[in-house]
Amino acid sequence: MAPPAPAAPDSRPYPQRLTEERCGRCHGVERYAPTLRTRLGWEWTVTRMQLVNGAVLASGERPVIVGYLSETYGAPLAQAVAEWAALALLAALPAAWWLVRQRRRSFLYKA
Repeated sequence: MAPPAPAAPDSRPYPQRLTEERCGRCHGVERYAPTLRTRLGWEWTVTRMQLVNGAVLASGERPVIVGYLSETYGAPLAQAVAEWAALALLAALPAAWWLVRQRRRSFLYKA
């Protein structure tokens, strides 16, 4: 009887292999392959998977996975610009609310 043949080395690049191993614990590549997201979108997705779904990543694996996903399944530039514009608008809302309240207060308490 011949000894078993050694396993062929995995030819996939490390980021792809790591992503498929970690994400493949719960779902296959067909789950995220048709989804195009910006780097920020992939950051949020991986964070949600960790916090809500309990995905376990070792230290240093998160940037590798997010980098691979954003390079391989990245969104078009128009979507990235729209996403960052919406985020900037959202960040500006508290300051706008504060300014409106200050003006209303100064109007109400004029002597």
